[in-house]
Amino acid sequence: MKERLIEALQKIGFPVVLQGTLLDASDYPDNFITYFTTDSETAAAYDNDEAATAWTIQVAFYSNDPAKVESVQKTIRATLKDAGFIPQGRGYDMPSNRADFSGWVCDYYYIENEGVL
Repeated sequence: MKERLIEALQKIGFPVVLQGTLLDASDYPDNFITYFTTDSETAAAYDNDEAATAWTIQVAFYSNDPAKVESVQKTIRATLKDAGFIPQGRGYDMPSNRADFSGWVCDYYYIENEGVL
């Protein structure tokens, strides 16, 4: 699932990093995408084995350009939908630990078939 997510996000053309791994705020690129897995529950089980996992992934876009925050979040949504991710709502503002950056975040579900069916 993470490979599929990262591969899809990299097509957008901005750095893609795990949320929280850019430790020094002075090293932020002008624009970047972060992801963070918030849940991975069993979505289906048969014969005492997992058949599907429902992943919940939080995807955020940060930029020092507010206009890009608005436009790129729409591109991220369309790109991830095309890759099989299901957006949960439209997202929400995400603060940054730098005053010159803003962000937008949305949660996505991804149902992974475990091959048991």
